[in-house]
Amino acid sequence: MWQDGFQKGVNIPKDTIIQVWKSKIHEIGTIIRKGYRVIFSTCWYLDHVRGYVHWQDFYNCEPNEIEAQEGIEILGGEACLWGEYISSEMVMSMLWPRGCAVAEKLWSSRKPRVLVDVSRRLSEQRCRMLRRGLDVGFANGPEYCVRRQAARSGQLSLQKVQQTFGQNEIESFLEKLRKSTNEPNVIYVSAIRDYTPIHLTSLALSMVGVLSITFMMLCRRKRR
Repeated sequence: MWQDGFQKGVNIPKDTIIQVWKSKIHEIGTIIRKGYRVIFSTCWYLDHVRGYVHWQDFYNCEPNEIEAQEGIEILGGEACLWGEYISSEMVMSMLWPRGCAVAEKLWSSRKPRVLVDVSRRLSEQRCRMLRRGLDVGFANGPEYCVRRQAARSGQLSLQKVQQTFGQNEIESFLEKLRKSTNEPNVIYVSAIRDYTPIHLTSLALSMVGVLSITFMMLCRRKRR
């Protein structure tokens, strides 16, 4: 249950897990002392974008900065991404690779870590995701990755469309060549079908006229 129910005094069963998403670390103790276990997410909202490289804020957030005996009641944390101002085109770049910083924080021991080393791992993970075709965001500001015959998903799909279009054009052209070889009159027949009734009538009258003139010339020769 979200912590809102607890704050409003709702009678919540003791086996309920409370997700703390508004309170600070030091405020978790109140909930734990009431007998509840906790999931913490206050400091891991990925839709809170800042104007600088801020994955360090996610990484430095320590949910166990309370009394040791109470820390065991914190089951873990969750990286969240509210979608009010997020479009489908932005989801991957908002989630990753910043979500990786939260993941390493939650799945690692509590011993202090050098952020320079973390930044290197994060950059490596970003490049790994890009090579797999994911449109992820930046990790440490402007940076580059060595790419091997790989492209983003949009580029891959565009290449596939171009290849498919080219193959279809070639196959269509070859099919026309085969028809023209096997059926030499196919072009002529298709042209006749395209004629309108007026065109066909004019063509018939022209043929009748030619035949009439030919017949008259033959008759004159016989008379001579």
